[in-house]
Amino acid sequence: MGYVRDNKTGKFSWVEGSLDDGPYVPPTGRRSETNPTHLLIALVVLVVVAVVAWWTMRAFKEPSVAIKRIHNHPAEFDGRTVMIRGQIGDVFRVGGSYAYYLMQSRDTIVVYTHGARPKTRTTTSVHGSVSIGYLDGVARPVLWESP
Repeated sequence: MGYVRDNKTGKFSWVEGSLDDGPYVPPTGRRSETNPTHLLIALVVLVVVAVVAWWTMRAFKEPSVAIKRIHNHPAEFDGRTVMIRGQIGDVFRVGGSYAYYLMQSRDTIVVYTHGARPKTRTTTSVHGSVSIGYLDGVARPVLWESP
């Protein structure tokens, strides 16, 4: 006994007898099933969003400056403390310290450091202040590494 909805008319009517004719069907007439494809798509979207969020937070945490930008706008960076990522090139001994070329693709900047001798061909992040010198009327930026 109970009320049953007619799917064609949408009206309810009283029915005598047992209603145990099968599984419950929601009023929409469709069974709710979980599609594995939809779950996989949702999982992939969730992973992509998490990776983008992690990468964005990491980029804002420690933004680096491009060497090309320092060369193009030297007055903007003179005396400013920056962080630059790049690959260590040739290393030279200067007094009790070292100087080396820090490279980002085709751009280079000279870095002076008081620490241990840097290893060539390794990728590193350097914190320091930019100093601009002029030779033959051309700005020559240098990075003095912070201890």
